[in-house]
Amino acid sequence: MGHGGRVFLQGLYIILLARTLGVEQFGVYAGALALVFILSPFAGWGSGKLLIMHVARNPASFPVYWGNALIAVWVSGCIFTLIILLIGPSILPNMSLNILILMAITEFFFGKLYEISTEVFQAHELLLMTAKLNILINALRFGAVVVFINFASQTTLYLWIWCYLLSTILAALIGLFMVHLKFGAPRPCLILLKRNYKDGFYFALGLASYSIYNDIDKTMLLKFSSSEATGIYTIAYRIIAMAFLPVMALLNSCYAHFFKEGNQGIKESFKFAKRLLPFSVSYGIVAVLVLIAFAPIIPFLLGKDYNQSVEAIRWLSLLVLFQSIYYFLADALTGAGYQKVRSAIQMGAALLNVCLNLLLIPLYSWKGAIWASITTDGVLIITFGIAVMYFIKSQNARGYKVGFKNMKAGVCKNED
Repeated sequence: MGHGGRVFLQGLYIILLARTLGVEQFGVYAGALALVFILSPFAGWGSGKLLIMHVARNPASFPVYWGNALIAVWVSGCIFTLIILLIGPSILPNMSLNILILMAITEFFFGKLYEISTEVFQAHELLLMTAKLNILINALRFGAVVVFINFASQTTLYLWIWCYLLSTILAALIGLFMVHLKFGAPRPCLILLKRNYKDGFYFALGLASYSIYNDIDKTMLLKFSSSEATGIYTIAYRIIAMAFLPVMALLNSCYAHFFKEGNQGIKESFKFAKRLLPFSVSYGIVAVLVLIAFAPIIPFLLGKDYNQSVEAIRWLSLLVLFQSIYYFLADALTGAGYQKVRSAIQMGAALLNVCLNLLLIPLYSWKGAIWASITTDGVLIITFGIAVMYFIKSQNARGYKVGFKNMKAGVCKNED
């Protein structure tokens, strides 16, 4: 229900924003946002996923990992905002630096604080609050679009970015308040923060790889093709992402449980994944058929400038099915402590996606980006499947051996 509300509100505000900005300005916005999203997973250094892993196994460790997550967000946010300032002008030379700065502040600081707030409730398996917070941020952004359309003297991209920032700040403040109200104050531990930086890096690397092969194509379209092509492709990709949200809801609700099952090894975490796969695959097949049938509605909603998005949606619909398979294989690896392996596979997929986009986008524009995305997701199914089977056979051969290093979560002693 939470993700259904999110889909509805997200769909509304994207439709309104796309119509208001037009295909060119919306394409510029999508390309710049994609660049920020590529680095966004490193803001926080994987601390949200570390929090889920440790709190799912030991709830008493929450204050320490919550405090460490807040420190990680502010420190890494400053670093990656500076990186955006350094690389942004060379990657997107025609993009306003002010827009890039505002988008970096939005996602690296306040967007990440909001995200970790939802992960706190996910770690405790209090999914009703997670659902409410997921709805909240999209409701605030919908409200920001309504204010932008009705009260802005000029509907420029720069003014929309300010509305986007303010709505994200409000969502982050509400999320932080709810966490403090329910679970109390943070108690950071710098010793444990230093000890966990490698595990945090693996989580951040996995998330960054996901962002690369999901978002780099939009930035590359803006650079090597046109803003119109970026707008056509982005609106189609957003619709595919909304179609996948029910499966993402299932993944989010089961994420903490994968760590509990993974305590017994990869066989148990994969057994848990197999219980979920029939539901996700069935949904993926139905979603592909529905997207193919109803794609022609999009130009009526967004305008004739988006006519070519119909073809893009029909091809990209395959991603819903592919992702409904490989995400569960990937979470089985993570739950058993093989996040390093998962991150390596995802980084390989990201590099493959970049190479394919470099080859295909200059030749075929947004169609080349579609073929690159489909190929990348197909490779992910194969490689994650091979990895899971390999570690299951290894576990059978040598007996139970968990992939992670056991740590006394929540214990932080002063070692002076």
